[in-house]
Amino acid sequence: MRGDELTRSRILKANHLSCTILASDGRSFNTFDSEFQAIVDLAGAILQTRAPNTLRSDSNTLDVREPLHVVAARCSRVSTRNQAMELLNRFSAR
Repeated sequence: MRGDELTRSRILKANHLSCTILASDGRSFNTFDSEFQAIVDLAGAILQTRAPNTLRSDSNTLDVREPLHVVAARCSRVSTRNQAMELLNRFSAR
């Protein structure tokens, strides 16, 4: 895959994971620790491969920020939640 295709695949996977989490019954988000961490890992990989001027997307484009917000709001593991918030800050800073 080319770099831009890989980035789009990562974005799609992160959104798929967050939708799966949100579509669950919501009684226990603790069962999604690996999915939360996968979203953070995918977002980190995207951040490293994107040029600084391409980190801001328009509002009609699927992006990785929304899945990171799901992690920040629903993950009970503090380290993963903190990683998500740090990535959100880094995306916003660029």
